[in-house]
Amino acid sequence: MSAAEQHEPVSIDLGVLPPSAAPDAPLPGPDLPRPPLWNPSRRRAVIVTALVTAVSALAGSAAGGARQAVSVPAPIPPPVTVAATGDLLAVAGDSVYTISAGGGDGGRLTAYSLRTGRRRWSVDHASGGQLNLLVAGSNLLLTSQPSGPVPANRDDQDPSWTAAIDARTGAVRWRHTGYPLWVAPRGDRVAMRTFAPPTGADNPGGPDDTTDRTVITVLAVATGALAAGYGPVAPGRRMSPVQSSDPGQRWLTGVFVREDASGGQLFDFASTSTRRLDLPLATPPPPMTAGAATPYEAVLDAGDLTLTMTDWGGRAALAGYSGEPPRPRWSVPDLTAYGAWRCGTALCGSDVETSFAVDPRTGQVRWQSPGGLLWRASAGRLYSSVLVANSGFVDRSRGTGIGVLDEATGRPLLRRDDWRPVSVVDGAQMPILSYTRGGEILAVLDARSLATERLAVLPLNQADCMASDAYVACRTGEGAIRAWRYSR
Repeated sequence: MSAAEQHEPVSIDLGVLPPSAAPDAPLPGPDLPRPPLWNPSRRRAVIVTALVTAVSALAGSAAGGARQAVSVPAPIPPPVTVAATGDLLAVAGDSVYTISAGGGDGGRLTAYSLRTGRRRWSVDHASGGQLNLLVAGSNLLLTSQPSGPVPANRDDQDPSWTAAIDARTGAVRWRHTGYPLWVAPRGDRVAMRTFAPPTGADNPGGPDDTTDRTVITVLAVATGALAAGYGPVAPGRRMSPVQSSDPGQRWLTGVFVREDASGGQLFDFASTSTRRLDLPLATPPPPMTAGAATPYEAVLDAGDLTLTMTDWGGRAALAGYSGEPPRPRWSVPDLTAYGAWRCGTALCGSDVETSFAVDPRTGQVRWQSPGGLLWRASAGRLYSSVLVANSGFVDRSRGTGIGVLDEATGRPLLRRDDWRPVSVVDGAQMPILSYTRGGEILAVLDARSLATERLAVLPLNQADCMASDAYVACRTGEGAIRAWRYSR
């Protein structure tokens, strides 16, 4: 019997919190994420643990006195309260970062310890549009992308910018225009993309590949010094993202600039080398013109296999290439992906509406499942969710509804439409929010056991939470953030 056949889809009830209940009161119902001190399920767990310990001890005596330790998961520790103002920006390492209004028309970035709750440092930064914070080794990359039109007097630079900040002290190391596409695994290099609009011309819609000259630069994170560059890319040329099939690699690994129907140039961020990559198409792609639907092409490096994910004006397809030089081996129409990775002997991926697994040798679709967001949970299991559109763009950091799928068959082991992930976090444990009439329940879901552990109940429609692979932090009121270390 397969692993998938041994598990029926389950429904875990986090309970409904009465409006009059205290925020930290135990939730009603038999399937509590955090049961009270006396609970039949906990009693059974204690009995089973005792039996396992006794059997291990007897086995150890029979083997000449050797004893085997039994690992029992510890409960999640109580939260740390951080006296912090401003909006939550990120949770990284053992720090939480907030953004608040600063001097002039700029803002202030502040770091707080999630161990002690104390402020570590604060630094002012220039004004900007949408802010993001990335970790690069012992440094942080604060990035800004514009939320409005690009003025004509900024014809020599990209309206987005990136600042490198020492994560220990808050000291600003450098500031450049552009935004990151890749951070080296060691955090010592970053690949940046910048645009150079035509001199003196307004660009009311922001950077546009059909008119802008695109430049890729690889910088040393510690100093901002230029390590290598690629471009500018001529207007009208396609610059496509190159991704890795490594499930832990969320960054791009390079860019592919298609020159014609037979192939183009591949620039690899890690090696900073450029080489010709043949990816022949049966028919030439449509021209890239302003005002028309932008043709989409992405490249996936899967070792001995190269995939292209294309959408030429509604003609979506996933194609596989192999050999040297690469030649088309198979193509699946009406299937594309925003990313794919090796999952067992298959390739798993997802687009806006569905998740899937394909045989990399033949292109045969092994399974499909609803949900446009898919990521690895634990051995043999995947998390899935539905993508959220943010201002017309797909936001891959947010989702609604949660499913746990069997990796081999795509069979749902759990699906709850009233749950949503706090953040897309790799690993078996994931912080979630569950809607009830009395509040939103913050809990941790474990994909291995399909069990949950409740952390808190937050006011309805006011849950402002973010998570890393170790901590989850939520603003619980004006001037206060509560943070839990859930990974253990």
